[in-house]
Amino acid sequence: MTAQDSINDYWTGRAPGYAEHQLRPERLADDTAAWSEVWSSALPATPLDVLDVGSGRVASVLAGLGHRVTGIDLSEGMLEQARATVKDVDFRLGDAVAPDLPAGSFDAVTAAVLEEAGLTGVTVTPLTAIYDLDQKYGVAPGHDVQTQYLITGGI
Repeated sequence: MTAQDSINDYWTGRAPGYAEHQLRPERLADDTAAWSEVWSSALPATPLDVLDVGSGRVASVLAGLGHRVTGIDLSEGMLEQARATVKDVDFRLGDAVAPDLPAGSFDAVTAAVLEEAGLTGVTVTPLTAIYDLDQKYGVAPGHDVQTQYLITGGI
């Protein structure tokens, strides 16, 4: 088993609990409003073709803002949860490092978690509203409250 297989298995096993946490009714409206503000300030209002890498939370918000969204993830469990709860996004099994998609087919690439991307002209903005929501409502089991950042840049 490869390291990537272990990561995929980890997230597939955690997917139902993670999705349940993300969709808690007492937090969902606040999260949607806060993330909508983040992404509407980062992207133009004109509908874009967006590739989102991850579990569906960002993809859902982007679709709600009117963008055409394709979501990719390597965890079948996370994709299953995303497909069950987000209707206006094309979710596909895909690798963020080497997506099997035509070059230049997206206007923007988004991710809730970003390790390395080789971007230039990078700006980093702390998302204090998201931190405040995490302190108020808590985070998914096994996670810690920490500041998240909006990272933008070019290629």
